[in-house]
Amino acid sequence: MISCPLVRRSYIPKENGKQGPLGIPALEDKLVQLGCAKILTAIYEQDFVEN
Repeated sequence: MISCPLVRRSYIPKENGKQGPLGIPALEDKLVQLGCAKILTAIYEQDFVEN
């Protein structure tokens, strides 16, 4: 099983003066997501291509 670091949490100011949470994923997590997306695209693209 793949274990990626936690999402880095930052807070950005909103128009109403409050703080809004913003999750920034780790580089390793982004790479795993990209790899999974490419594999799934290759598998399912054939099923959804219009002739």
